[in-house]
Amino acid sequence: MATETITYIAELQRNFSKYRDSRFRGLDNLFEAHKSGAVVFKPDQVEHNLLIPPCTEEERGQIVRKIQPAKRHKHFGSMQSSQALAQSVFGTIEVLNRLPLLSSVKSEDGLPAFGPTLNQTKLYFEKEVQTLGELAQHETQVDVCFEGSYCVALECKLARSAKANLARWAYHGCPSLLVGASPQRRRPDLDPGSGGGGPHSKEMPL
Repeated sequence: MATETITYIAELQRNFSKYRDSRFRGLDNLFEAHKSGAVVFKPDQVEHNLLIPPCTEEERGQIVRKIQPAKRHKHFGSMQSSQALAQSVFGTIEVLNRLPLLSSVKSEDGLPAFGPTLNQTKLYFEKEVQTLGELAQHETQVDVCFEGSYCVALECKLARSAKANLARWAYHGCPSLLVGASPQRRRPDLDPGSGGGGPHSKEMPL
């Protein structure tokens, strides 16, 4: 693992520990003990890992149910979970009717990252696709798919280096976005307008 990535993850863990001490003071019973310093909720407490703003109980329930327990990743309870981050951000945006706000988000090429309009756009979490010819029951799962007049497949990375081919998450000719805070390496052969044969993919650091 690159030194830059190791330093980044160490800083993440320090900040997560500070957040735990502040937000969950006196609630050590919610967490597992990890010598590595990782902040991880116990299996029956993982819903605490979702960052949900003040809202009604009904809205909170809708956000929590965006990803069913059976589709949660093994490390969903870790504060380093990219899946939990994606559900927190985009589940909240959809349930609280804030999708129009994304119209102003630009990708690296200066164009609207989520298309010219988000009217009637539907979000799907852990969307199963077969763009690489995967066998049945072994489909690739995309973190978030925007389907409407403009389609976007979105993959979120928080604590892992994004070296995977971004085209893996593109489907039906839709562009894909890789969203995350870790250092990214751009692939010119997949950039819009580069002449590459694959679906357009864009990186959009948080």
